[in-house]
Amino acid sequence: MWAVWWLVGCSSLLEAGELWDFHLGLNASYGRYSDSRIRDGKIGSGGSIRADYLDSFGGTVAYQYHRIHYLQGFDQIEQNDYYVSFYKKFRPDPLSGVISLSLGAFSLANGDPKPGTNRARIFSPTLSYLPFSGEYFVALSYAESIYPEYDEQLFSEALTLQQWTPVVGFAFNQQRQWLQLRGFFISSSDRRRSSQAEATTGGEISLTHYFGRERLFAINYLKVSASFGERMFAVDNDTIAVYNLPDVDRGGGSLVVEWQLTQGVTLLLAGGVEAFLFDAPGNQPDERYTSQFFALGLGWRG
Repeated sequence: MWAVWWLVGCSSLLEAGELWDFHLGLNASYGRYSDSRIRDGKIGSGGSIRADYLDSFGGTVAYQYHRIHYLQGFDQIEQNDYYVSFYKKFRPDPLSGVISLSLGAFSLANGDPKPGTNRARIFSPTLSYLPFSGEYFVALSYAESIYPEYDEQLFSEALTLQQWTPVVGFAFNQQRQWLQLRGFFISSSDRRRSSQAEATTGGEISLTHYFGRERLFAINYLKVSASFGERMFAVDNDTIAVYNLPDVDRGGGSLVVEWQLTQGVTLLLAGGVEAFLFDAPGNQPDERYTSQFFALGLGWRG
């Protein structure tokens, strides 16, 4: 029965191919924690569907599953992330480019026995501009994250975080390379629930090289990224991810490579490391640890 529905769905997509562009994605990830007093490892998997109508408007729906394994004496936690976004493009003649307006929304649900990270709701609008030449890109995103659950004996209201993310990108070397800078400016309504931080400032720089080889099994692109500064409860619209740990991200690095398997199928491999800090209250010792991760992704475009 599932095979029948799959064939019907693919047939419908092909019939609408002249007007709609579809992209299906699947992913799986594995990670380990080093020097953490409570966390051991993590696994994840998920998928997404994106639909674009004549490169004018469209949307994305995505789902991600996470399971964090803790050291002895702590229960593992499972989390489900749900995401939906819509966008509309405008091409006003005086600007000689494309203005995009988008709105994304996340809903997170997990089984953490301690209130603080469950039932989170995030809303994130984005305004961007890309000239027809493709030589540069500018964008500004805003995200408001609301974590409604809390310990009533310690706190009196939900945790709210506000995030501003400016983005600037430049193409060079005949547009074979792309350099991008992103800033993360995040403020918390209660520092006691965000590792003693009222606000954090961080950034990310990435360099992507496009190989431009028109053959199968060739590398499409290679991307190297490095993050710096500090980020708490960060929302990443590029990777459709929310970092809802109550610890501060202190920066790291990653490498992404994508291959063209067939005309419409791609394979993506990614790996990296991130450093974290938990600023414990009172006289308790702070915790500094790292997270290493590896991810695999498959994409189909039709």
